[in-house]
Amino acid sequence: MIASQPALHMGSQLVATEELTVSPEIAFSRICSISTWPVWLSFVRRAELNDRTSELTHSSDVLLASDLSEGAEEVFEVEELIKPYLLTLVGAFSCRRRIQFRIEAKNKLAKVIVKIAYPRRGGLFYKPFDGFMQRRKLNAALVHSLQTFKGLVEHDAVEQSERYAALAPSELGADSAPFELRESLI
Repeated sequence: MIASQPALHMGSQLVATEELTVSPEIAFSRICSISTWPVWLSFVRRAELNDRTSELTHSSDVLLASDLSEGAEEVFEVEELIKPYLLTLVGAFSCRRRIQFRIEAKNKLAKVIVKIAYPRRGGLFYKPFDGFMQRRKLNAALVHSLQTFKGLVEHDAVEQSERYAALAPSELGADSAPFELRESLI
């Protein structure tokens, strides 16, 4: 059975996982599409590359407006980018703010692991409120977001395979379909 695991609260870090029935490459390409984050990452209000004409590379700047920062826009820098397995963003003005997407390959399947770290704010009275109310909401949002992500990438993969299956063999060039799809068409 393929199911998601609930987000774990580890100090000021949240961790959630989801098993996918797609290849790591397909899942990672969706993660690297920063502008689509508000579609599936429910606590992100707006996401874009600082230089809109470039693609995501090491040291790219990503602008995020999210519930983590009460809607204020923050700048994150790509600290690690290992295609198709790891994307780590670190806050440009606070290294304690960190978002990490890791893909683990399991045969032809993938498992996505998301870690979000951000400092707690406030003093003695605000920290318990933050831990009890706001982090609980963020835990639920993270788990829901990964389930939405799973639905999107698996739907995209099915559509892509149906498109290739609908093509006549003469229309399929030797390198026109991904290896997994060419294998299944033979």
